[in-house]
Amino acid sequence: MAYGIEFVLLGMESQSYIYYGMPVRDRMYHSLVYLKECQIFVAYQKKVKV
Repeated sequence: MAYGIEFVLLGMESQSYIYYGMPVRDRMYHSLVYLKECQIFVAYQKKVKV
């Protein structure tokens, strides 16, 4: 939200054939993001010594 306005970004991709490996690629991207979040959480926990 900026200046009292909510923004929505919508993206779309067109493919001429079905790529069955996409769910695996998508899962990998989400797993890497989750791993980074876990690393940040562990670093924070070490910093505050909880």
